[in-house]
Amino acid sequence: MGLKEVIIDLFQLDKDWTTRMVMAMLVLGVVWGLLGVIDSLMVRTVEASWGLGANLVLTPQEYYAGITLHAERDLFGFAQQVIYAIFIYFTIKLLNIQPRAKWLLGLGFILINISMMFMEGPILIIPASGFDNYFSATIWYYLSPLGIPGYSMYVASPLFFWGWIFLDAFTYIDGFWIVYHYYLASKNMKEKLPVPLVYFLMVTLMFMIGYSGVTAADVWDILAFYHVIGLDPIANQIAFWIFGHSIVYMAWVPAVGALYLFIPLLANRPLYSDRMARVSALLYLIFSNNVPIHHLYMVNLPVELKILQEILTYSDVVPSMMT
Repeated sequence: MGLKEVIIDLFQLDKDWTTRMVMAMLVLGVVWGLLGVIDSLMVRTVEASWGLGANLVLTPQEYYAGITLHAERDLFGFAQQVIYAIFIYFTIKLLNIQPRAKWLLGLGFILINISMMFMEGPILIIPASGFDNYFSATIWYYLSPLGIPGYSMYVASPLFFWGWIFLDAFTYIDGFWIVYHYYLASKNMKEKLPVPLVYFLMVTLMFMIGYSGVTAADVWDILAFYHVIGLDPIANQIAFWIFGHSIVYMAWVPAVGALYLFIPLLANRPLYSDRMARVSALLYLIFSNNVPIHHLYMVNLPVELKILQEILTYSDVVPSMMT
């Protein structure tokens, strides 16, 4: 088998458009996932060498860059891209509709994969002692406004911030594309939406709602970088953490949706309660997007609001137990 045949088989280039698009996302997702695993291995190597022999085999910047790049590559480049690919495939195949606005998915695919490149390798504009080019080592959002000119002596390339903007754009472009095709299918459907697709729709909405905060923070940072507006670091962090917890459910609830798809197939039986399955999907959407403030207990927010967040946090147990 020659290189041409390998590429055709790998990317399914001889199949329909949906399959080709999904395979491209899956292949690139796996590539970023493997790179993220290497980042994680780098982190554990440093910890093991220090714990066993008091020896640092990498610089602190490389160590923290490994932690952050592991998160970015595995959570966004791998998990989110693969999750969206699966949703796109099942949306088209299970709803039995033809994909429209194909160029939007192509644009989203380009944006997310460029965003991973932009996040990992910006260079310093203003040299600063104690730092190298591993900007990811700054763990930007925890140390806001580090990296922004006028607010930090350590100034990074704007490519880092544009990388986040591209990730946000991918989330909304592909998210709206998926929701739009649910809308198209609903006009001709005579039966209820299958439960797994209800879950996939809820998770897509989770992404779009959850990303509102981080998108606001990213736009704010870009505008502050170019001195268009000022920056409030605390408010910036609060905006970011609107995304902070819901991203956990974005990556986890698809697995719950898969249970509703595969368990009835494997058991060859219908769901015990179709209605409760649909209610649980809705509860995940309601609760998971309303709990991010529980990451901000060190911020001077009203105690009553923090108590409400605690209640909503534990409420997420309800749809889990229902499932």
